[in-house]
Amino acid sequence: PIFKEQRHTFDWPWETVWEAVWKRHPEVPRFNERKSVDVVEKRMLDVNSKAEVSRTIIYDYSDFANNILLQQVIGNGSRFKMDEELKLDWAERVLTIDASYKSAKEEIVYSEKCIFKVNPENSKQTIMIQTGFSKVNMFFGMQQFGENFCEQVYMLNLRNNIDADESLLQEMPRLGAVEGGGCPAFLRRVFPDDFKDTASASLGGPDPHRLTAAAPAPPRPLLSAKDAEIIP
Repeated sequence: PIFKEQRHTFDWPWETVWEAVWKRHPEVPRFNERKSVDVVEKRMLDVNSKAEVSRTIIYDYSDFANNILLQQVIGNGSRFKMDEELKLDWAERVLTIDASYKSAKEEIVYSEKCIFKVNPENSKQTIMIQTGFSKVNMFFGMQQFGENFCEQVYMLNLRNNIDADESLLQEMPRLGAVEGGGCPAFLRRVFPDDFKDTASASLGGPDPHRLTAAAPAPPRPLLSAKDAEIIP
């Protein structure tokens, strides 16, 4: 079945929301069921606009995988592995996350997509749209158990991801829109080799969140010790 589309509006700019999404981590109270997050592969498609990241996430869904026959398909639910693909386009200010799961014999197939984009009615807000579907191929009597499990996963991920993001956002400075589609600054640490020749954000232009190629800032003239005391 196809799950009902869900929407949420963050009262934060897209750049700040994207950084919070990246920093989601498996700690209470962020997302108790998320146990680990591992980056599998990183791909810089265009240093000025696009990147992709593949991650593997382990969840513990054992609280509602309590049917013995269902457990034979997915284990006890405590090591539920999902593959996640993040596609980031900071020039267009769109983040797409595709997450998926397949049981060993594909008795259960689960797919979830989240899109984060700028609210067209308010550029200081970000809209999240979540969609998904499941395919359950189990014998008579177990079909409904499998479908119910997938729907519970879908709604739990929605609620917990929103709670985790909103929690992290409260701890972060608001990053405004970057003129010209500059790369979010924290991606320097995610893709250090791609930005190793880029000027340090602290030495760059007026926008420290822009990470497009730029010439290093010119050195300051030599000053006396007295003058140097007033330089910030």
